[in-house]
Amino acid sequence: MDYLTDLEKDILFLIGQHGEITQDSLQEELNRVYSDQLDKENINESIASLFNSQILTRNVNQQNSFVKISEHGEMILRSQQNSFLKRGYLILKNEGVGELSRRLYRLLYQNAPPSKITTIRRTCNRYRYTTPVDPLKTYWIKPSSIRFRTNQRFFSNKNDRGKVTGGSWDLQRFDFEVHPIFVGLEERFKDGKEWHETAYYHWAGLHIDAVGRFFGCTSREEFVEKRCAFVESLYTNIRTDGYKTQEEAEFADSNRRHQTVEMTVNVGRNGEFLVYDGHHRLAIAKLLDIDEIPVNILVRHADWQSIRDEVAHQNHRETLSENVAQHLPHPDLTDLVNDIDE
Repeated sequence: MDYLTDLEKDILFLIGQHGEITQDSLQEELNRVYSDQLDKENINESIASLFNSQILTRNVNQQNSFVKISEHGEMILRSQQNSFLKRGYLILKNEGVGELSRRLYRLLYQNAPPSKITTIRRTCNRYRYTTPVDPLKTYWIKPSSIRFRTNQRFFSNKNDRGKVTGGSWDLQRFDFEVHPIFVGLEERFKDGKEWHETAYYHWAGLHIDAVGRFFGCTSREEFVEKRCAFVESLYTNIRTDGYKTQEEAEFADSNRRHQTVEMTVNVGRNGEFLVYDGHHRLAIAKLLDIDEIPVNILVRHADWQSIRDEVAHQNHRETLSENVAQHLPHPDLTDLVNDIDE
């Protein structure tokens, strides 16, 4: 019996969603959905399958979609009408309410602005957890407590603020102080090396050679002139005026968004902090022996959230399990611990 693969379903869904989409844009959208990057051959094979199979052609016709060629010879997949209700009905009928919910959730998070996503998750968290997670709360923590960086491909600052999720993502971590940002800044500000002698510069050069640009710079010379100059001024400002919140800071990195957001960290299953965004600020704070820095928590591991919930459930410290009690000094538990009797 013929059936639609997940990739083919998503191709149909995106055609209907956009009304008209180029093949390159389709590939870009699909790569946001799939953790493993898809190449054009994968997508071309699925498109060909859609139009060569009788049952899939019938599904395509239900989507009212067809292929046209632009004046530049580019293939464009097009839908004559955006049939969201019709597509939703077909998903509900053929695949069930669970799949419909998953698609609607994905659609929401692909199109909603970051502020709306954060507001929605904040509201949902109030009902989901005993200790609601506030995505916008600022915590002050010691730079020395952040020893690792997280794998950035798992999450995004746009879509995952305030998220709680299980899995092994927190175990896929890397020593922060061997990262080229920390090593390079240490070479520059502690060892007195010129920028072009640092690991930071050579790391940037590899990126520029591979993809053509890095932090908005298209050459090594531009990287030193613009990016390194910005990092130099950032270091000088923090050394002179202390570490300020992003709102207090009088300068901003023009190559980065979300400037009102502090350095973001994730919290692993045992409460360990894993830096997600703000590597330069963290490196400078460590090099200057800053006592505390402000951070926002992007994602918490589900096991850690369970610890927070247990603390919130108890009125006396002696009723806490041994595993939970050892975490009480943690900054993410401070507010909860204040409500527990000795």
